[in-house]
Amino acid sequence: MAAYARRCQSILKSFLKSPIHSCSPTLQLKGNHSLLHDFDSLFHSCAVRQPSQYAASPTAVRSSTAFDARRAYHSPARSVLASGSSSDIKAQVEVSSSQPKGIEQSLPQVKNRRTYSAATATYSQQYSPPRTIRPPEDVKITQTAVCHVKPALQVEEHWFPLSNMDRLMPSVYEHAYFVYESTKGRAFGDIVASLKRTLSEVLVPYYPLAGRMRNPEEGIYNVHCDGTGAEFAEAYADCDLEELDYHQPGPVLGKKLAPTRIFTAEDGSLPPVSIQITRFKCGGVIVGCSFHHQIVDAHSGNMFLKAWSQNMRSQPISRLPYHWRSLLQARNPPVASVDHSIEYKVKPKSELRTPRIPSAEAKAPIVARTFHFDNMAIRTLKRETSENGKYGPFTSTECTSTYLWRLIMKANGFANDENATGRMIMSVDGRKRLQNPCVPEDYFGNMIAISSSECSMGELVHQPLANAATKVQKSIARTATDENFRSLIDYVETNKGSTVMPNFNVFTDKVVIASSCIYLGMYEIDFGWGRPQYAGYATIPDGIANFVILLPSPLGYGNLNASVHMRADHMEKLEKDPEFEAIASANEPSDRSSHTHHHHHHHAVAAV
Repeated sequence: MAAYARRCQSILKSFLKSPIHSCSPTLQLKGNHSLLHDFDSLFHSCAVRQPSQYAASPTAVRSSTAFDARRAYHSPARSVLASGSSSDIKAQVEVSSSQPKGIEQSLPQVKNRRTYSAATATYSQQYSPPRTIRPPEDVKITQTAVCHVKPALQVEEHWFPLSNMDRLMPSVYEHAYFVYESTKGRAFGDIVASLKRTLSEVLVPYYPLAGRMRNPEEGIYNVHCDGTGAEFAEAYADCDLEELDYHQPGPVLGKKLAPTRIFTAEDGSLPPVSIQITRFKCGGVIVGCSFHHQIVDAHSGNMFLKAWSQNMRSQPISRLPYHWRSLLQARNPPVASVDHSIEYKVKPKSELRTPRIPSAEAKAPIVARTFHFDNMAIRTLKRETSENGKYGPFTSTECTSTYLWRLIMKANGFANDENATGRMIMSVDGRKRLQNPCVPEDYFGNMIAISSSECSMGELVHQPLANAATKVQKSIARTATDENFRSLIDYVETNKGSTVMPNFNVFTDKVVIASSCIYLGMYEIDFGWGRPQYAGYATIPDGIANFVILLPSPLGYGNLNASVHMRADHMEKLEKDPEFEAIASANEPSDRSSHTHHHHHHHAVAAV
């Protein structure tokens, strides 16, 4: 603690000697980011954790009178007293001298430590108000350094084979991001150096991510393991985290936080993974990662991130990747024993993979909203869907996705035609489904098949939710079998040379796509400065609407977040739907978790 005190005194002296020092410490701090960081970490450690340390003896108090005054003045954990007179300062010194903890009692804690620059210039007993949220277009994120992080040990150059399950995936990227409001006082340069070093080590077992995606054939890339390295960028944002609505990243902000690629290759090759760490004025960071979907699914991407974070904390990696594609070889001879025409089709070479309507996005931009379903909301949905146990039981994923299916269909206006048929597409992980041979949970690659549920608009909207939920449940059960996955692998094998793709058009059909990631453990990604305050997926492929990603909640097990992507005009209709409002307004909002920043949650479901 004495070392902290000496360091604080040193910082204070340099601060007072500064040629631009004025009576307003807030202005000074705003203009000097290195001092800001020092004050944030060191002053907070001294003044908040052990304030009585500075009153160990009357002599010590008298010798550090000026220092104690400045400590009360500048601590970012308190309101800023910029316009006080010398007598005011003396009064504060006397309080801290006689009663060391008086500062804690007399100066109000602001609601968030980083509201110092938004605090009022005069003493106030009120909490400082939160910042105004910036529109995504106004947030400027500048890359300050870019590089390739190569594996610590190079493997022999070779071509990595894609399995038939990989070949089912489109050439798109998944964009995951993790929000950390504080790095516990660690310098940003030290953080970046440690991240690069540990990433280099983790890329040894995860060597396909250090290669390149090359030579696409009918939209399917080949993975060249040449040791190029993962693309890595350092970036700086011109705002505080609290000015960023990171719960609702959407396409615009998502691409800034987790760019698809950092370098543009002349040969047209793509990186399997791109990583960007963005530093904010307040000292918080966001780690954004983009994974190419033909080599990584959500489970594999999270497994890699968990290994990287464990290595950052000097812990042994709990799961090493299993790369052998022989587990997913087609049978000999390949026999598609299941009818896959409901979910998949074979695309003729002359046809575009997914024809889109040019004017679809012109009507309204795609926006994202994150709705929080807490434990009470999930139990309510399960009870209403099962009609108090008459049907089901249904899982949280089945209830929530069916509920949103109904709301999205109504918001899009599809429900006006009661005879029209709507579809719900769900992704199903096959790692625990395949039996002969078994596929281990640490298999690295794609193991995702889709299930398709069909329901008339009249039945979906006007019949009890149990009807549609039962259809969703049965379609998932039909997909989640060993025989279905083995047959699907054979189906792709018998159509080699062509592209097997989902049998729907996301731009024209009455379809909702849902993917559940609620059991991925995204809040276990701790790089050494604590678990993330928020974790999610930043964006989805351009122009795709009516897309739902179910995510774990920072409030823990039993709660979940639903990230919904829709056209802006349709999103407005969904939020005004009486069925949505009936649950969303069931209770008054409560601020029950420090993880949720300054946003409130409803007891049931609310926009985060």
